[in-house]
Amino acid sequence: MRRRFSYGIGFLCAAALLSAGYYVSYDASSKEDTPKSIEADTSGAPRYVLRISEGRVCAYRTEDGSLYESTSIEARTLPRSIQEALADGIYLKSEVELYGFLESYTS
Repeated sequence: MRRRFSYGIGFLCAAALLSAGYYVSYDASSKEDTPKSIEADTSGAPRYVLRISEGRVCAYRTEDGSLYESTSIEARTLPRSIQEALADGIYLKSEVELYGFLESYTS
């Protein structure tokens, strides 16, 4: 009788440890799979400017003028009004706006 009782306790402990291990590993993996958020606009100043460089649309940081991203979008394939706006620079406040614009004109 005593032996059955100890097997029962051992079984419950093993089940509890397995459950705890599953919970910890599931919780850790779900945090890793969470997509990183895209930066939101925290100020009113534009952070990026789109211009034409070597016939392609490029994004530059407004704070220092450094190249942020060079795209494969050829300027000649864009509507005339967008080409003219790019000549002056299209200013965008956030990555959301930037990638929204670029996605609109990516084929």
